Amino acid sequence: MKTTKKQFEEFKEEFIRYQEKFGLLDWKVSFEHTSLYGDRFAEIQSCLDGRVSVVRFNTKNPCKCNPKESAKHEAIHLLLATLSILGGYRYITSLQKEEAEEGIVRTLEKLL
Repeated sequence: MKTTKKQFEEFKEEFIRYQEKFGLLDWKVSFEHTSLYGDRFAEIQSCLDGRVSVVRFNTKNPCKCNPKESAKHEAIHLLLATLSILGGYRYITSLQKEEAEEGIVRTLEKLL
């Protein structure tokens, strides 16, 4: 089963809603409606340099997933992106780790 342009637009709108809700407006996000490898419904790739992310929405619907739920899932990945990327580095300073963690905590404080 293929995903539609309408589903892609719904996905983008919901992702942006969560990006705003989480206060992640310093990230430059672009969207692609493209074929993804395997059974992924969507994915995100982020880079700290320039705080740039690409969010991809699969043209196929291998898991019959909900676009809005998938958008929320990918937005949470963006919320965790700084901490996740820093965690993959061979060496980070304790200040970098603390700042990334505090950023997530401040966001969740506003929401909960």
